Amino acid sequence: MALLGLRIARDLALGSDNPKIRHFAEVADIGASPLLLVFLGLVVSKLMAVLGLTG
Repeated sequence: MALLGLRIARDLALGSDNPKIRHFAEVADIGASPLLLVFLGLVVSKLMAVLGLTG
């Protein structure tokens, strides 16, 4: 949920004219993208284990 909230806040901040808020969007994008990829990797790994697709 925190990752989703961070992505929504980043998208809203990108639409702002305030440079400080736009800077937050850049920082949030740098931090959220790797975390989102790791989360998706864990979900895929667990799903494969449940379905018995791991070797």
